[in-house]
Amino acid sequence: MEKLFKNEDIKKFLRHEYSDLFLYHFGFGTWIRNNMLDEQSKLYKMFISVNVKQKDEMSSLIINLFYIYIQENYVLNSKDE
Repeated sequence: MEKLFKNEDIKKFLRHEYSDLFLYHFGFGTWIRNNMLDEQSKLYKMFISVNVKQKDEMSSLIINLFYIYIQENYVLNSKDE
Protein backbone atom coordinates (compact mmCIF):
# COMPACT_ATOMS: atom_id res chain seq x y z
CA MET A 1 0.00 0.00 0.00
CA GLU A 2 2.87 2.33 0.72
CA LYS A 3 3.74 2.33 -2.98
CA LEU A 4 0.35 3.88 -3.76
CA PHE A 5 1.46 7.13 -2.14
CA LYS A 6 3.94 9.70 -3.36
CA ASN A 7 6.36 10.93 -0.71
CA GLU A 8 4.46 14.24 -0.42
CA ASP A 9 1.16 12.34 0.03
CA ILE A 10 2.65 10.35 2.90
CA LYS A 11 3.73 13.59 4.57
CA LYS A 12 0.20 14.96 4.15
CA PHE A 13 -1.27 11.73 5.55
CA LEU A 14 1.03 11.98 8.58
CA ARG A 15 0.00 15.56 9.30
CA HIS A 16 -3.41 14.22 10.32
CA GLU A 17 -4.08 13.14 13.87
CA TYR A 18 -5.04 9.51 14.40
CA SER A 19 -8.53 10.69 15.38
CA ASP A 20 -8.91 12.37 11.95
CA LEU A 21 -8.42 9.22 9.89
CA PHE A 22 -12.17 9.04 9.29
CA LEU A 23 -11.47 11.70 6.64
CA TYR A 24 -9.99 8.91 4.52
CA HIS A 25 -13.16 6.77 4.70
CA PHE A 26 -14.20 7.99 1.27
CA GLY A 27 -11.48 8.05 -1.32
CA PHE A 28 -8.78 5.83 0.14
CA GLY A 29 -11.28 3.71 2.09
CA THR A 30 -13.41 3.24 -1.01
CA TRP A 31 -10.33 2.23 -2.99
CA ILE A 32 -9.47 -0.35 -0.31
CA ARG A 33 -13.01 -1.76 -0.32
CA ASN A 34 -13.10 -1.98 -4.12
CA ASN A 35 -9.57 -3.30 -4.71
CA MET A 36 -8.40 -5.19 -1.65
CA LEU A 37 -11.53 -6.67 -0.10
CA ASP A 38 -12.86 -8.96 -2.77
CA GLU A 39 -14.88 -11.66 -1.02
CA GLN A 40 -12.50 -14.32 -2.35
CA SER A 41 -9.35 -12.58 -1.11
CA LYS A 42 -7.29 -13.89 1.79
CA LEU A 43 -7.46 -10.49 3.46
CA TYR A 44 -11.26 -10.43 3.39
CA LYS A 45 -11.43 -14.01 4.68
CA MET A 46 -9.01 -13.16 7.48
CA PHE A 47 -11.28 -10.35 8.66
CA ILE A 48 -14.33 -12.62 8.50
CA SER A 49 -12.48 -15.22 10.58
CA VAL A 50 -12.01 -12.68 13.40
CA ASN A 51 -15.65 -11.57 13.18
CA VAL A 52 -15.12 -8.30 11.29
CA LYS A 53 -17.92 -8.61 8.77
CA GLN A 54 -18.45 -5.15 7.27
CA LYS A 55 -16.15 -3.91 4.52
CA ASP A 56 -16.39 -0.39 5.99
CA GLU A 57 -14.98 -1.67 9.28
CA MET A 58 -12.29 -3.60 7.44
CA SER A 59 -11.17 -0.58 5.43
CA SER A 60 -11.15 1.60 8.56
CA LEU A 61 -8.96 -0.91 10.36
CA ILE A 62 -6.61 -1.08 7.38
CA ILE A 63 -6.32 2.72 7.26
CA ASN A 64 -5.65 2.88 11.01
CA LEU A 65 -3.02 0.15 10.86
CA PHE A 66 -1.44 1.71 7.79
CA TYR A 67 -1.21 5.03 9.64
CA ILE A 68 0.57 3.35 12.56
CA TYR A 69 2.89 1.53 10.16
CA ILE A 70 3.73 4.74 8.29
CA GLN A 71 4.21 6.64 11.56
CA GLU A 72 6.74 4.09 12.78
CA ASN A 73 8.55 3.41 9.52
CA TYR A 74 8.47 6.74 7.72
CA VAL A 75 9.14 8.94 10.74
CA LEU A 76 11.89 6.68 12.08
CA ASN A 77 13.56 6.36 8.67
CA SER A 78 13.43 10.10 8.00
CA LYS A 79 15.20 10.75 11.32
CA ASP A 80 18.07 8.53 10.15
CA GLU A 81 18.65 10.68 7.04
